[in-house]
Amino acid sequence: MKKILNYTLISLIILSVVLSFSLVSCKTAATTETTAAETTAAQAGSSDIMARFVAEEIKPSYPTEKNPTTAKEDYVVGLVAYYFADNYCKWLMNEFQKYQKEQYPNITLKVVDGQGAVEPTIAVIEQFITEQVDAIILQPFDSNAFVPSVQKALAAGIPIINTNVPINDEGTTAFVSSDFYREGYAQGEYMGKIIEDGAEIAIVKGEPADASNNRRKGVEDSLITKRTDVKLVSEQIAHWRKEEALKIAEDWVLKFPNLKYILSQSDEMAMGVVEALRGANKIGEIQVAAIDGSAQGCVAVDKGEILVDIGSNVPLMAQLSLDVAIRILNGESFDKFIYLPTPAIDKSNVAEYLQMHKDAGNLEL
Repeated sequence: MKKILNYTLISLIILSVVLSFSLVSCKTAATTETTAAETTAAQAGSSDIMARFVAEEIKPSYPTEKNPTTAKEDYVVGLVAYYFADNYCKWLMNEFQKYQKEQYPNITLKVVDGQGAVEPTIAVIEQFITEQVDAIILQPFDSNAFVPSVQKALAAGIPIINTNVPINDEGTTAFVSSDFYREGYAQGEYMGKIIEDGAEIAIVKGEPADASNNRRKGVEDSLITKRTDVKLVSEQIAHWRKEEALKIAEDWVLKFPNLKYILSQSDEMAMGVVEALRGANKIGEIQVAAIDGSAQGCVAVDKGEILVDIGSNVPLMAQLSLDVAIRILNGESFDKFIYLPTPAIDKSNVAEYLQMHKDAGNLEL
């Protein structure tokens, strides 16, 4: 029998974080290859929620530890994964399953692949609504596409917890994620300290929505607007896919002989860039920066294929998302907007992150 949830959604006004997707400042001599259509899509994909972030009553929390409770009943939680073939997604799903077994052995966690596409993801949400699961944890990749399905779930009394990307649902769902803007800012800040005067850089971006837009804005604020001597010669969208980033980087190597740095918005795309550089015998000649801190990213840092990887605390993301879901179902208090730390991983500290991945079963050392 579907359990009736009786909790009051907290009303909040969202903190203003400018998300306008900016290309290159006129102060730079940069050129870009992002099309007008892609720019429009990026702006349309930006989350209204993130654009209104906390102002007054409730601010996001930045916890460094999990916040477990005890499941009062044998809840069934549906978990909608972004795309099993994506290494970051695979890592996140593994952490969810590991934590559920350790902390909430009496609940059932049903994990289904959204296949990295809108329709299959909607189908999974609809499936969970039909099955009357007690809560849904959603790993969305678009701020708008899943709003009707989420609203349908909420109307059926099923709470939604979003991880990675928020959706435009007027703040009715909980959100647990890294701070995309801070990730981009950290990447740009790190690179801004080492990029030589007048160097050429390029940026490979993910899906034109929140994660990509906010990481891009962070890089702009910490690097592009502060280092006006740096030349942004190109930025292109690879939709978080390794194979797309590979093709883009292969083209850049031929088109821009003086290119020195490539900033990738994810490890998956960075590995495509690394593969292209390896094929062109330019590992080390062109430096790569990434974001995620995944096992493959940390291994690449250790090998010298990636200069810096901005970490995402995936174990904590999974833990806090599941904690929030159980707290909601128990009728307990919970933090509705949670952001995670974003450390820079380079040669100086990569060993500890490799050990973390080894302990998590993500790789064998």
